[in-house]
Amino acid sequence: MAYATGRVKLRKSRNTGKWIPFGFVTIHDGENNLDKAVYAPKGIQFDNRERAEQYSERMIQKRIAELKRRGIVE
Repeated sequence: MAYATGRVKLRKSRNTGKWIPFGFVTIHDGENNLDKAVYAPKGIQFDNRERAEQYSERMIQKRIAELKRRGIVE
């Protein structure tokens, strides 16, 4: 059965200088790995890097929970 892992990534906005959260959810299927990008809604930016990391982690956990609910991963 497949399982999923997540990676938190951040980038800095060129215009505002704030942190924009995003990340990747990787679905491991024995021999194949599939990366799915997870993006924050447009306009979500944080002054504090730690808050952006926390938000990104929550987004990734929600995506993994959705994949479990749909039966794609265990």
